[in-house]
Amino acid sequence: MRTFTRFHTILSFLGLSYSAVIAQNYSENQAQLQKYESDELYDNEAKHDVSGKWVGTEIQYDETGTFIKVKFDIVFEFEQDGNKVTGTSYIKDKLHNDIGYMNIRGYVIGDKLHFEEYELTSQQWETPNRVWCFRTGELDLTKLRRQMQLSGDYDSYAAYDYRPCRDYCHTVVYKDAAEPTEPADFSFNSAYDEDNLIQVAPSPFRDQTTLSYTIAKDAKIQLDVFDLNGRKVAELVNTTQQKGKYSEVFEAGNNPAGSYLVRLFVDGELYTKQVVLMK
Repeated sequence: MRTFTRFHTILSFLGLSYSAVIAQNYSENQAQLQKYESDELYDNEAKHDVSGKWVGTEIQYDETGTFIKVKFDIVFEFEQDGNKVTGTSYIKDKLHNDIGYMNIRGYVIGDKLHFEEYELTSQQWETPNRVWCFRTGELDLTKLRRQMQLSGDYDSYAAYDYRPCRDYCHTVVYKDAAEPTEPADFSFNSAYDEDNLIQVAPSPFRDQTTLSYTIAKDAKIQLDVFDLNGRKVAELVNTTQQKGKYSEVFEAGNNPAGSYLVRLFVDGELYTKQVVLMK
């Protein structure tokens, strides 16, 4: 009888501990998904109008930000009043079926869309809510070849208990893309050799290393370095460059020893390279 009572006590304790963890996650992270619930940021004018359908790709990396785990077709459908944005988002599976509808809200501020998903309205997969993650963050608004683009990285939190989702995500979507019978391929096919576009020398390095790349035509270039926690430690390039070869120096500075992820965007196409800092 004592053994049963003790076992029951342990189970009760574990249950309370798990409930406490859920409650703590919820209280700590809930604010991340309620930033745009009020109208405090409302303005009756906005630099951009994002109304309509945006179609593109969401890439989910492993938690190191190095290896691609999965790619999804992703769709945003927005309505805009002043600078306030509301709408829905959903992804498509490999058979191009719609799954996982989310309500979304946010604001257009300058050249960015600040957004958060806050409600799962329907799901195709018969699985618990906890597998779904609410996205929140900022997407950059840019114009490429007369086509508007939203792109960027963001955080996400589990719909069930608001714990941080561990996948590292990047999204690129395009304005007013028609819904095709056979969905367009928005994966990052490219004329560039993904393995050799970015050259790093030396690696490993101690004080500094040189990051080199060659582009075949004029392009919008962004070159950043991140640690494996997803923190940006250096922004080296963010401009339009003419075709040719370019080099940038990454200084070790006060960054600790370890692996870092070099991310190069060429007109929205993402290329990565890992570099190792030794001290």
